[in-house]
Amino acid sequence: MKRSNSHLISILLLILFQSESVAHTKSVSYSTWNIQEDQIILNFTVSSREITKLREYQINYPNLNDSLKSHLIQKIHSDQIKSEPLINVLNTEIGMTGLSLIFDTNQFEKYIFDMNIFFEEIPSHIHYARINHHMGQMRTLVLNQNNHEIIIFSELNAVEEQEWFDSFKQYIGLGFTHILEGIDHLLFLLALLILCKSFKSLVFAATGFTIGHSLTLGLAASDIVIPQVNIIESLIGWTIILASIESINLPRHELRKIQSGVLLIVIAMILLSALNINELKIGFILGLGMLTLAILKLGEEPDQAEKLRPILAIIFGTIHGFGFANILSEISLDRTNFLISLLGFNIGVEIGQILVLVIMWSLMSFLATKILSNNIKKITGLVSSILCSIGLYWFLTRLMG
Repeated sequence: MKRSNSHLISILLLILFQSESVAHTKSVSYSTWNIQEDQIILNFTVSSREITKLREYQINYPNLNDSLKSHLIQKIHSDQIKSEPLINVLNTEIGMTGLSLIFDTNQFEKYIFDMNIFFEEIPSHIHYARINHHMGQMRTLVLNQNNHEIIIFSELNAVEEQEWFDSFKQYIGLGFTHILEGIDHLLFLLALLILCKSFKSLVFAATGFTIGHSLTLGLAASDIVIPQVNIIESLIGWTIILASIESINLPRHELRKIQSGVLLIVIAMILLSALNINELKIGFILGLGMLTLAILKLGEEPDQAEKLRPILAIIFGTIHGFGFANILSEISLDRTNFLISLLGFNIGVEIGQILVLVIMWSLMSFLATKILSNNIKKITGLVSSILCSIGLYWFLTRLMG
């Protein structure tokens, strides 16, 4: 009874005190480069919130366009281009600010632009640059604090010679960065780690997760399946809930109470959907409810659940795969080298995932054997309860957002 009360307290506290520190947001900016015969047109957009962090904003307050303009003039330059660019204001969606910079070019075969934007003020900032050549070639680059140069070739053949391997490396870095910065994916891996009782079990579960997310990542990136972003983001929170509930190892009668609660929620959501009060489809609600009840029922038989965990990991992986695909949809996957870029992104995700699991497993094994051997079950139970509360918070806020 005391254990259940401690779990309940931790869940309530986490729900009450959630903040933006666990939100699925990060500092990013975007640019599109249109390479013409005698001009380079740069369209730059960034969240207006990011501009308020700049020194120039304190000078030009509250003018966002002037602040961004004076900042970019200082931070974007090329030794091959001496004249100042022509700058126009872009029409952007609410919450974004954008400028168009037009550079006149001359006889150079290669132009190197230093894009040292926002990285000094926000070291974790990421910039996605899409380059469109007038002869038909397109590629996407990912810039960060350590790599913020863009090389543009006048001739298309020069781009093609170096482009496929360049895209491969860029997308490996993008996948690796995404898994390390995706706090929701990391928390699911932590719940999976607590759930698995042996390293062999963890390897099987991680393999199933990889199969699942690789499949749906490919489908979504190929535009064969186009998922609804808020639904996928909320379902990622739901996977954390299910994995953490199983890892808490509740008694059978407690699991049955949760099953009854889920059944009531499903019925209520179906009624709301039938009355057009929410936008969720009845098929989706039924599918989610049946999957949840099946997993909770399986939790009553630990040995059977252990055998079927790789299959469950595949199911959870398919959901996270759509989540990985969302970042690619934001920047438009490099269609010139589609398979190479997709493979690079997937490899980057896997490298990051393996690194995280190895570190977590090593740390958990050390704590369990050297420091917290007598209390490890209580601690993992508390951590699982906290993970459950975070997953519940994300599920509700993202679904309603």
